[in-house]
Amino acid sequence: MPDGATVIDHALKQARQRNRIRVGVSLGFHGLSAPDIHGRWTGFDVDIARAISVALFGDADRVEFVPLSSAERFDALEAGDIDVGSYNASITYSRESRHDATFVHPILFDGEVFATRPENLRGTADGASVRDVIATRIGMLAGSTTADNVERYCGRAGIDYTAVLFRTPQEALNGYLSGKTDVYCLDSYLLAGELSGAGEIDRHVFLADQVSLEAMSPVARTRDWQLVKAVRWVLFALIESDNLGLTQGNLAEASRSPSRYLGRFLAPDADSVRHLGLVPEFTTRIIEQVGSYADVFDRHLGARSALQQERRANGLRGDGGMLYAPLFI
Repeated sequence: MPDGATVIDHALKQARQRNRIRVGVSLGFHGLSAPDIHGRWTGFDVDIARAISVALFGDADRVEFVPLSSAERFDALEAGDIDVGSYNASITYSRESRHDATFVHPILFDGEVFATRPENLRGTADGASVRDVIATRIGMLAGSTTADNVERYCGRAGIDYTAVLFRTPQEALNGYLSGKTDVYCLDSYLLAGELSGAGEIDRHVFLADQVSLEAMSPVARTRDWQLVKAVRWVLFALIESDNLGLTQGNLAEASRSPSRYLGRFLAPDADSVRHLGLVPEFTTRIIEQVGSYADVFDRHLGARSALQQERRANGLRGDGGMLYAPLFI
């Protein structure tokens, strides 16, 4: 914490004492949060956690990653086992009303889709839907929103299916690849990552069905109001840096003669930073060490990743997307 900062809530006090922030992540989704061959956690959600670490400590590596299953992640947050959840959780009424939890701000817009093998289809793959699958055992993660969404989607469409629930992402993927299920249902970015990581991306068909449209957000305990505010402005910094066209590659040049607004963004006033419990120039430090939203997306999900996914709804609001950030004034 910067000198003179006013730390009020319990989570930030404890984070300062242990000199790191504890962040819950998934048990392993390629592109979102998974350990690499050296055991270092990497992915979109991981870089969100690293940006939070930069803003709190000035160092992207002051993070303790805590892998959690879908079923246990909100209990772990309430119990104080983690300070922040960055585990691709979709914002829902029940999660926020039943738990001491606040979804900070949407950072990834996605939705659940189906994948199957071409040989499971009655006809051609072009435009095929789950109706065209010969047998319909649908694999999904226990404790996620998927089961409810599939029940609602298939119920409206009058589609009979058998739900097969798995505890972990690896069990669900293995169950699908081994033929225990005919269809795998997961958020589209996650599904692309899982199949890509298994070397199977070209052997499967993404069906035309759009099961759900969801907004993902990091989550913190509601009572830790200062941490909630701090994380929110970290997310805004990532999005606004993208809006300003900033990247790790051009930051130095853009900083040489900034406009009045850009100057205020790159160096927020000391009192506001201190009130949030953040380090000076946290916005600049985030871009230097982690990047803008565009850097993070492209590195893990987009053009510079193995997934090669489009941003789709994750474009900026000015470009017709759904990402937005308030002004840094």
